[in-house]
Amino acid sequence: MEEQIISNIGSTMDALSEITGFSLVFLVATVFSGFQSSEKIEILGFEVRTRVATIVLFGILCGLIFNLTRLLLIISHLLSQLDGSQNRGQAIIILQTHSWVFNPFAQTSGTWSFLLDNLGLALLLLIWWLGFHTGYFLLKGTNLSLSTSVSSWILSLFYLVFGLNAMIIIMNLVKEINPETVWIKFCCLFLSIPIGAFGLRKVLDDLHRLSNEVIGNS
Repeated sequence: MEEQIISNIGSTMDALSEITGFSLVFLVATVFSGFQSSEKIEILGFEVRTRVATIVLFGILCGLIFNLTRLLLIISHLLSQLDGSQNRGQAIIILQTHSWVFNPFAQTSGTWSFLLDNLGLALLLLIWWLGFHTGYFLLKGTNLSLSTSVSSWILSLFYLVFGLNAMIIIMNLVKEINPETVWIKFCCLFLSIPIGAFGLRKVLDDLHRLSNEVIGNS
């Protein structure tokens, strides 16, 4: 029974790796598509009119982050099944050493390894904010009806709330898995709020301006 729980933890981490990897590729592709077109944007291989692109984008992102939250809750539940068990240590090692690039539970040894271990959460926060600002980027400068605009902002709010909930679950898991890194991860989370709220938006605006200049000069 406990061996099956440990196996399920590993497969759940694999699923988290797939979701976050897909989300990053999806967001970057959407951003570049938005740079190249003003009437239609390509999302997941389908051309979507700009006026509804934000709704489609946040709808997909809410689905992805809801699934991510569900998988995190599964890990929390599986760990709770191993309380007081000798196999709990083995499960924690799997979480700490999983190859997930954005692994917020990573923990190895050494100074440089410690920095890299905490990079996973930072990159996860970056994807979260990139999702929000990609939607903002598509929404800005588009003539939308009142209903479309309201729907877009409601979905963006749900996206931010789902993301914050996922981060709270991650922090609670960090307290169990590698409590010695919990303070630096809390600092990383709080620092991401002003940086994510303003820094990424400026980066996307600058990239958009540069792309317009390149297209105008070609």
